[in-house]
Amino acid sequence: MSDSNTSAPIFQIQSTLDDELQLEFAPPSSGGAIYITEDDAVSSPVTQYRDIPFEFTTASMDHLETLDNLSFFPTAKQPAGDQQQYQSKQKQMTASPLSPSGAVEVPVKEGWDSVFSAAYLSFPSTANPEKIMTSLQNALTPFDCTVRIENRWTLRVSWLCVAEEIAFSVSLVQEQGHSRLQYEVAFRREFGDEAVFLQLVECVRARCSDVDMEPLFFAEVTLEPWLDAKQELKGRRYAIADTEAAQLIKEMNAQLDADTLYEVIKVVKNHCRHRGNRRLFLEVDRSGFAQALKWMLADSEVLARFAVFILLQYAKESGDDESDDIFSGEAAGLGICGKPLVSGITSNLAGMSVSSYAVDYLASMSQTSAGPGATDMTKHVVSVAQECPDTVFVLGGYSQGASVTDISIGIETTLGSGDTIPETLSSRIKAIVTFGNPLKLTGQTIKSASPTYGSKSFEFCNTGDPVCGNGFNVMAHLTYATDGSVKTAAEKASTLVKGSTRSLRA
Repeated sequence: MSDSNTSAPIFQIQSTLDDELQLEFAPPSSGGAIYITEDDAVSSPVTQYRDIPFEFTTASMDHLETLDNLSFFPTAKQPAGDQQQYQSKQKQMTASPLSPSGAVEVPVKEGWDSVFSAAYLSFPSTANPEKIMTSLQNALTPFDCTVRIENRWTLRVSWLCVAEEIAFSVSLVQEQGHSRLQYEVAFRREFGDEAVFLQLVECVRARCSDVDMEPLFFAEVTLEPWLDAKQELKGRRYAIADTEAAQLIKEMNAQLDADTLYEVIKVVKNHCRHRGNRRLFLEVDRSGFAQALKWMLADSEVLARFAVFILLQYAKESGDDESDDIFSGEAAGLGICGKPLVSGITSNLAGMSVSSYAVDYLASMSQTSAGPGATDMTKHVVSVAQECPDTVFVLGGYSQGASVTDISIGIETTLGSGDTIPETLSSRIKAIVTFGNPLKLTGQTIKSASPTYGSKSFEFCNTGDPVCGNGFNVMAHLTYATDGSVKTAAEKASTLVKGSTRSLRA
């Protein structure tokens, strides 16, 4: 329904000194009539950001209550055919990836859906599209939303406090049986549906298991008060910073040759074809996490609505290397939990001889190497026990390493089988420590599943940990070494060891 002689409107987003993105409308120079239709083939508009991509502005949460009572236009009506779909959306829950440490859930408000999901707002064809867009923008101004244009007929509004986007489509349509044309404004929830993001995560996880590679979603977000010149609360500011975990994965990625990294990224990009997902991927310069995140947010062609940076880590074959309680792809050795655990036990057992051993197995997301790892752990314990009769043991594992430990002490799991430590050596195993143990997903713990070792076990599973707690907070799985869990484990294990011998093998 477009006029080929008609110039198209141009939308552009400018940012103010307060880091709020503002919508500006530039009418065509010809001054002719403006039509916005879904039939036109259009290119993306120009989007400009300030050179400080690490700060975002959002309204306080109580503004959501105000929004529930908001009505853009009194004539908003709900299409009869969408009644069932509308009712089902009332029950949706959305979790905010912008709050990885809190696993916050925000219910989809009834008022929210009644305004956006079911509203088809109509304007006469004589209405100026500039006025339509201005009306929508003005209605959202009190809520400190960020705004950008998806294309020439879609207005997109980002609500960072609930990590989803609100998009409106503006089309020039003709009602059936009538000759008059009118603009129709419709809310498009599919752009802001967080299920799309979660679907991406599951898709990536599934694909990565085929190539021994695991994606990690990192964004350490802090919510800070935003004060005006009078020191009055103006809103909230999200500050995204580098993390220890991001630094760790960055260092591992830096060890990959360029061809390997390219192949890994290509596999995921080519197999995740859900709406918008491919735009979530960015081949990053591994020289810096912060710089890569900056590029991601500044590039209008990259969908960064969740402010989550994706780092790909690749599980290299172990070869002659040794690896312990490690999540997929971690560098060989004792791992991010094993090293501080051994260090803590050594400090707590001053005067005793403390040594460690990194179990040999191939770390992978599918955890199919847990059985062989258990066999290696068992062989080592048996060998040392025979050679050093005064030595006692502390067994430990993190993530897949916890599964290795489970199997070695005789607990049946769904992750394979391997040799188990003889019952005759159970008295010399003084403590067992696990972090992020997948066993908990089956409703078990070492304490409940093992009469022999249950009383000696110390198990740590953070709320939201996807590996042991069936959650969606990847960061919860990566903070045991820094949140006090390892320190506590070292203290408790050392208490059980003290007084028993002069030599300890961890």
